[in-house]
Amino acid sequence: MIRNTQPRIGKPQKGVWGVFANQCPISGGTAVFKARAMLYLVLPNLKYDDRDICNRVGIEYRKGETTLPQIHPQIKVYPNPADDKLTIDYRIDEDCNLTLEVYSALGKQEIKISLSAKSQTITIPTSQYSQGIYLYRLLCNGNAIETGKFNINR
Repeated sequence: MIRNTQPRIGKPQKGVWGVFANQCPISGGTAVFKARAMLYLVLPNLKYDDRDICNRVGIEYRKGETTLPQIHPQIKVYPNPADDKLTIDYRIDEDCNLTLEVYSALGKQEIKISLSAKSQTITIPTSQYSQGIYLYRLLCNGNAIETGKFNINR
């Protein structure tokens, strides 16, 4: 959306977003991820080391004591960019409660669908959504196992 309407983002905007994006997500909350999403639109190669960022400000950032099993789903999202509909094929070999979430580039949740089968194809009409970049997450029992992005372009 920003690339289509405002191809150049000025240094003041990048600076403000950078201040939020470089905070520890534990203390900065959702503003950190929203700022990172905005910066991603103009600087897609940025990477953040949350462990290092949090440790520098005195917050111990570590993984939980329980280890989640490694789940490797197969997911295909097409066409990308989408016009009037988006098709998602998925297959997962684990037994779990699957959920698909789709977010706009600004962080607004647009879709949340419970998926019941281990393998399925779903089609989502995109006419009610604005042009732009969207991010998706496939969750197994509430834990993200796959993430990606797609574009709606008319």
